[in-house]
Amino acid sequence: MGFYDTKDAGRMVVEIPPAGDDGSLNANIVTVWQSSLEDVGLLGVDKGKGIKLVILPPGYTGEVPESYEPLRSDTFTGYFLVRVNLPSHSDADVERAVAYGKKVKFYPLSAAANPPATKFTDVKNFEFDSTMKYEPSFFEALDRIIQNEPWIERDRVMIDQLRSLGIEKGKQFNPDAKTTAVLEQGIADARQLLAARYDEGFPPFF
Repeated sequence: MGFYDTKDAGRMVVEIPPAGDDGSLNANIVTVWQSSLEDVGLLGVDKGKGIKLVILPPGYTGEVPESYEPLRSDTFTGYFLVRVNLPSHSDADVERAVAYGKKVKFYPLSAAANPPATKFTDVKNFEFDSTMKYEPSFFEALDRIIQNEPWIERDRVMIDQLRSLGIEKGKQFNPDAKTTAVLEQGIADARQLLAARYDEGFPPFF
């Protein structure tokens, strides 16, 4: 996985290697809201031929180098997920897949003339708790996104609703005791509602 922030680093490049005897991959690049920008790899826009993508910040109107496929993001931050295709789970194939995956390059467009080596961090032996946190930190995380990202037209209906909770662009989120109690009650209600829905099962979406 790679995480981008075009507000701090400017336009970001993702280089996907061509598929070959040494491996292949499938990848998806998304915004912070997990809206898809592009699929790449065997099942993506390049069909396994390899591609250079440049992620552009919201509202970007400048030029794009001819050798790059532009991805126009409506958020400053987001990430991409690369999955290397494994012929088998043998040690040799896993080693070969890891080596092929490390051919992906990720760097600022400003460094394209002499790209720095992409840093890879193996998280195999790290524990990561991805369970949903039913606690006030949810609203703190939401506030960070509101402060850092532009409003998307589809989400403008939320501006006044969030303001009623004390979350407003350009202002510090510092709920008083009364508001905190309301938020905690809302969290408890949401947890019960979601648990009931999961127990009942969701209707098919197709």
